[in-house]
Amino acid sequence: MSDVKAVDTLPSSHEDELRQGIELLFYAYRDFTAEPDAMLARYGFGRAHHRVIYFVGRHPHMSVSELLGILRITKQSLARVLSPSAIGKALGPRLFPKPEQGELRQKMAERWAKNDKRAYLASFDAIVGWGVRERLSRITCPTLVVSADRDYTPVALKEAYVKLLPDARLVVIEDSRHATPLDQPQRFNQTLLDFMTTVDTTTQDH
Repeated sequence: MSDVKAVDTLPSSHEDELRQGIELLFYAYRDFTAEPDAMLARYGFGRAHHRVIYFVGRHPHMSVSELLGILRITKQSLARVLSPSAIGKALGPRLFPKPEQGELRQKMAERWAKNDKRAYLASFDAIVGWGVRERLSRITCPTLVVSADRDYTPVALKEAYVKLLPDARLVVIEDSRHATPLDQPQRFNQTLLDFMTTVDTTTQDH
């Protein structure tokens, strides 16, 4: 209320300038967010998702608690924004963008909607800072690393992992994203069978 009273005591010309400034801020923010809003609307997302996506994108190692603190919302509110149903609908077009992959997009949305929200949010906190890179050298058995050429993380990252593994090989599946066993099942299965056959033959030779 103190801010409102302060405005009432301003000279008329100053009050007009102040209100014009407030209006300019509104129009600037509206135009600034218009394009992202339109993009998110195609996935059934709104302004709340915009804020979450922005801060998670800027700070990928942020914990759920830190995100809640920035947005000043409860975990229940975040759970509504990051509902399994909404995430499934958003991921489908990213993982399966081709027109002929409509059935996969539908299955993605249906299966993801069945995920437990509490477990999903807990996994965010659990995965921050977690890794096994320093222990990869302990894996001495033959190892197959399969990478999609259009995965979220670059192929170079998988190449770095392979160098740390004593007996590993990398196979890159082309025209694939993060769900290789689903978008390229034949190539994935054949790659796995070839690897198992090679390992079995090598074991028998020794």
